[in-house]
This record gives sequence, structure tokens and C-alpha cells, in this order.
Amino acid sequence: MSIYIMAPLTVPILDFLVPLNTSRSYIYLFNVDYSFDREIYYYPVLVHTYITIIMAVTAMVLNDTSYISLTQHACALFAAIGHRLENLTLINLKKSALVKDVKVIYNKCESNNDDIIYREMIRLLWKHQLSLEYVNLVESIFKMYSLTIIMMNFIGMSLIGIQILTLLKNNRKTEMLIYIGILIGGFIHLFILSYPGQEIMDHSTDLFHKAYNMLWYKTSRRTTQLLSILLYRCIVPCTLTAAVRQPKVGEMQSAVNRYYNINKVLLSKLGGWPTQSKFLKILLPTIMMSFVFSIGFLEFVRLSETWKTITEDCECFIMLIITFGAYCKLFTIVFKNKNIEHLLSLIDYHWHVFTHSLEIQIMHEYAIIGRKMTISYAVMIYSLMSLYMLIPVTPQLLDRFIPLNKSRPYKYLFDIDYSFDREVYYYPVLLHSYLTTVLTMSLMIITDTSYISFAQHACSLFAAVGHRLENLVSERSSEKSNRYFIEDMKDVICNKSKSRDYDDETYRELVLLLRKHQLSIEYVRLLNSLFEMYSFMLLFVTIIVMSLLGIQVSVLWYTLPM
Repeated sequence: MSIYIMAPLTVPILDFLVPLNTSRSYIYLFNVDYSFDREIYYYPVLVHTYITIIMAVTAMVLNDTSYISLTQHACALFAAIGHRLENLTLINLKKSALVKDVKVIYNKCESNNDDIIYREMIRLLWKHQLSLEYVNLVESIFKMYSLTIIMMNFIGMSLIGIQILTLLKNNRKTEMLIYIGILIGGFIHLFILSYPGQEIMDHSTDLFHKAYNMLWYKTSRRTTQLLSILLYRCIVPCTLTAAVRQPKVGEMQSAVNRYYNINKVLLSKLGGWPTQSKFLKILLPTIMMSFVFSIGFLEFVRLSETWKTITEDCECFIMLIITFGAYCKLFTIVFKNKNIEHLLSLIDYHWHVFTHSLEIQIMHEYAIIGRKMTISYAVMIYSLMSLYMLIPVTPQLLDRFIPLNKSRPYKYLFDIDYSFDREVYYYPVLLHSYLTTVLTMSLMIITDTSYISFAQHACSLFAAVGHRLENLVSERSSEKSNRYFIEDMKDVICNKSKSRDYDDETYRELVLLLRKHQLSIEYVRLLNSLFEMYSFMLLFVTIIVMSLLGIQVSVLWYTLPM
């Protein structure tokens, strides 16, 4: 703010330090009509603008700092509860001996420590409930504020971007720097609005892991029952939302949020995440569809005008087919959103069914691989897209660093007729082509990475079942020998022994594995029904585009001067 309000003072300072024959023109922070001569009353006008800016910025600072402080307190509550949970059994049982621990585990004997831990767990549950009520109250206060500020930020930043381009074109660099500073401030403001909510999500989710990692096996049964209530509530993280959040049945919970958060972010940009509001599910695909359609329509017009010219025809056909492929991807995500919601619900359900340590380890490894593949694919496509988008900028860069006697001709991403002079409106045309390219590539990345992640999860299910089948007998034998050792210990300590039918246990485990295999098959069938048409159209589009590109390369090769 200080740099911004210094702009009007530069004129009097320069007139005092570096005087000219005539006074420099006054600079105003707000170019508004006061219904009187602003130059006569320059300093009262300047004081009015200064007071207005200071009050407006102070109001923003007061609201944002209050928001940060209140959300930070919520994070502190969750962190305190988590720390108490982690150290609950260590504090109360640190003086217990090994024999006493064995008695607690196998004989489930009650002790004074159990009563202490049980009462402390009740207090922690009550404190967690207070924390949730506090977060809900903070959300109710700031939800409309967040929505309004985010909308104003996006609209303001878009208009500032247009203003910067206009000033750059008119070579008004001083004013352009002021607007660049405002734009940076807008990005910082968006970050300030987003970061506290993310912190609350992370701290509330982290509470689940801390509760799960405590030494629950050293506590009594009634304590573990209370712990299960806490774990169930911590599965769904606390969130701060803008406006009204629509709760949905089968909302994605712990596993999906943990391992598929990148896919969640990507699908949310398209309006394809199942828990988004209907407004966003309609608005975002409509915007994307309009940009993709604009290029496809203009390419079709160009094709009708340049028919029978093989080079230009191939280029038009390639763009039309890519547009068609983009619509197929959009159809898969938007119009089959219920199937995607069902797939994500099944993924979360699988993490609650495949509970053996080996199964969890395998599913975790495959989920991490899918996450890495998603990031690698997105980085690769966006990197190639960035190189492609540098084509129109090269003439301006060369004119700046290696100037010629005349400016180099403009280059365009899409050689299409806009029905107006493209050179006069070069930057708006370039902005339109950039937006279209980014949206089309993003659409491809969103669909493909979702397909990769879903297929990777299917592989993890079959791998988990296969590993469990391979090690089923060896696990039972190992467990049997361990139980003989445990029985000996219990005979010495508690004078108890029990016999088990291990064949029946193996049979029951095999039945469970068959059921898990059935769940895997059902998941793959649903995945196939969702992506079968998409896969066919993608292969169809890819083959045709590669064939046309081959023709294009051949024609350009033979037209090169030898």
C-alpha cells in the first residue's frame, strides 16, 4: 500500500529535486470527477484518497488477521488433542512392567491405570467435540465473506491483467508497475484466504493418524471403544468453505483424500469432483466447452474456405479431431459423474475392507505409484505445451534482443480467420489461443490421470489378493507357532491355555479372499463401463491424428528446398 500511495507524491518530489521549465502533470490515485477543479484542490483530494485507501486496507487487514488468528487457534486445539493421544498410554503406563503388560493383553485385567486412561479419553472426546463446534462457528462467520472476497479477487485480477496488457502495449511502464504490484497483492490475498483452511484440514486429518498410532492395545476394552468413536469422527476432515457446502451421501473420506488429492484438485477444476456444488458442475464445463468449441468452429470455417489444399486441410482436420477428442473426454467426466462418484466410494470402501497389514502395504505402494504417474504425466504435458506456446512469442523476443530494420511478422498458434484484423488485436487473439490450449490440455490431463489412478487401484486389489493367497498357509503356520509360544507364556503367568482349529481359520480366510476378489472384479467392470467408449474414441482420434501428422510431415519434407 505504501508503494502505491507514493505514486502521486513523485511529481512534487521530482519538481523540487529535478525541476523542469514547466511543472509536471499531477498523478491521482483515483481518476474520478469531483465536480470541481482537481488541480486547484489537489492536496485536499490527495488527503481524501489517502484516508479512503488506508481505511479500506485497514478493514481488509483486520478481517484477514482475525480469520488467520481464529483458524490458528483451531489448529492449536487439534494439535493439543493429538499430542495428548500420542502420549496417553506412555504417561500413565510408563512404570508398568512387562509381566503386567502381558496380563493386560491376554487376560484383559483391569487396573487403576485403565480407569485413569478411560477418564482421560472421555475428556479428550469432549475436547474434540468442543474443537468441532468451534470450527463450525468460524465457518459460519466467514463463509459468505470468503465467497465474496474470492469472487472479487478473481474478477479484479482478471481486469488488472487486461489493464497491464493495455499499458504494456501503450508503453506506459510506470503505471504498469503499479498494477503489477496490485496483482501480486491479489495473489497473496488469495493465498492468505486459502492457507488457514488447508491448515485446519491437515491438523484435523493428522488427529486420525495420532489416534491410530497410540498404544491402544495396552488399554481396556471400553477405552478402545471410545477410541473407535474418535477415529470414526476423524475420518472426515474439518473444512472451511465459501458459501454453503452441500453434504452428499457417500462423500469421499480418508483414503481418497490421502492418496487421490491431486486427482481431486484436477477434477475440481473441471467441475467433475462428485462433492462439488451443482452450480460449479455446470459453470466450469460450460466455460471449457465454449473455449474448445470456438477453436473447433473457426477451424471448420477455415477448412470450408481452404478446401483442396492438402497442407492446410491436414492442419484443419487435426484441430477438428483434437476438438472432438476433447469433447469425448469432457463427456466422460461430466455426464458420467455418478459413475466416478461410485468408483471413488468403492475405493474408500476397499480401504476399509482390505485391512490386513500386507494388503494395506500393497495398496499404499500402488497408490503412491499412481500419484507419481499422475504428477509425471501432468508435468510432461504441461512442459510440452509450454514449448508450443512459446512459438508466438519468439518474434517479439528476437525483435528485442536481435533487432532488425523492421519488425518480424507475428506468429499465431492457430492460423484461423477471426473476421477482424488479427494484427490490430494481436494480444487478445493470443490470449484466446493460450486459454484454449491450456484448457484443452488440462482436459486431457484430468481425464487421463483419473484413468491411470483408477486402473492403478484395480491392480493393487489383485496384487493384494494374490500376495495373500501366496502367503496364506505360511502365515497360518507362523501364527500357529507364535500362539504355542504365547500359550506357554500364559501357562506360566496366568495358568490358562486354549486350543484353536487352525484349519477352520484358513478356510474362513480363504472365503474372505474370495469375497475380496469378487469386489475387485466388480470394481474393474464399473471402471470398464466408464472408460470403454472413452478408450475407443481416444485410440480412434490418436490414430487419425498421427496419420494426418505423418502426411503433414511428408508434404513439408518434400517442399523443403534441396
